[in-house]
Amino acid sequence: MIEVATWSYSDPGMIPGVNLTEPKYRSSLPLNETFVAPQGEGPFLGRRSAFVRLGLCNLSCPGCDTARTWDRERFDLTYENPLTDVADILDTVTGYRAKLTIVTGGEPLIWQRTEAFVTLLAGLGELGAVHFETNGTIAPAMRTVMDADFFVVSPKVGPLASAKDTERKRIRHDALSSFAQLAAEGKAAFKFVCATAKDVTDVVLLCGRHDLDLSKVWVMPYGATAADVARVQPVITKAAVESGLNVTTRLHLIADTL
Repeated sequence: MIEVATWSYSDPGMIPGVNLTEPKYRSSLPLNETFVAPQGEGPFLGRRSAFVRLGLCNLSCPGCDTARTWDRERFDLTYENPLTDVADILDTVTGYRAKLTIVTGGEPLIWQRTEAFVTLLAGLGELGAVHFETNGTIAPAMRTVMDADFFVVSPKVGPLASAKDTERKRIRHDALSSFAQLAAEGKAAFKFVCATAKDVTDVVLLCGRHDLDLSKVWVMPYGATAADVARVQPVITKAAVESGLNVTTRLHLIADTL
């Protein structure tokens, strides 16, 4: 029997107006886009990957480059993230012939207790490795852990810390503990967006409070353009190396200018 979610308003993945037990989520999920490209960030930088971007998020980060997945004030979310049959998603991804699929969002783990999500994950697993990009506020369910190959966890601090989202909402110790254990098992890594050397220092402090292994942590530059990356990258790289952290760039932004 597939485990489905029953949410309360204290749950970090609660999205007002969304009932995950509705019949439509047995076979369909809100899909923002699919595409094939090199992974642009983090420990798998450069890997040719298929991307599946699901709709909706439980946070509201300033400067988010995929606000169309969650920002109801600026976007028609029904139009931007149409409910799409999982079979159609799998057909599209199969055509990409990629050995790695990255499920992202939005926040993809919102959907993990729906039947459609379980079906999607099983189908993607038949095509190759499956990675998740998550904001780290929702602990992965056991079924998700079993079927996924890796999690890249991006807690929101520094420039992505929204005044609308309390620290308790953005930084969930229970979820981070689960991901820290997965990192120890080689199934997860952490990635933080930083704009200044102080942001890097704040990442180190957060990692200390939540027992995150610094060798499993990457920092990357904040920005929306290649010019932003060029300006911020040297600043955070120096601070990260001195602090014992790994560094990544944002390849997709740089590649767009070549």
